[in-house]
Amino acid sequence: MRFPLILALLITPAAVLAQPAAVPDWKPFHVFIGTWEGTRSSPSGAGVKVVRTYETGEGSHQLDVTEGSGKSRAPWGTVHYDQGKSAFVLDQNKATDDPFELVLNHVSEDGSELTFVASPDGSGQVERITHRLGGWNDFVEIVESAPDGKQFSLISETHFHRK
Repeated sequence: MRFPLILALLITPAAVLAQPAAVPDWKPFHVFIGTWEGTRSSPSGAGVKVVRTYETGEGSHQLDVTEGSGKSRAPWGTVHYDQGKSAFVLDQNKATDDPFELVLNHVSEDGSELTFVASPDGSGQVERITHRLGGWNDFVEIVESAPDGKQFSLISETHFHRK
């Protein structure tokens, strides 16, 4: 009689550990899938035309983003769910080709605003990318930076419209 009880006590923790992790909610990203045309401006001036494409990748477990002007496009970033962080992560390559990771730290209640934040090198410099939906066919991307916890300053603002 003791054997079944001992066996049940040993199997139960293993069964609990084997349960699948929570499924991430990709709904806030659905609206972005497709091709977008935009105009990027910065505090220094003139707007630059860009085209950005969001596509599901790697078995629909990530969102691949490419960007460019004209016919040339390059990877802009990849959004995936990081089980260790229990958060969505935006991986980008900066000009130095070093990976740069921003973590989704805010989604508005209605899903119309998503904010990714990173402190890339521990220097206290904070980067922030915010996407604000204006509807199904347009959004604004705001890229900001803040040195040592000071006020954020605008790096660029891009107004996108679905192509």
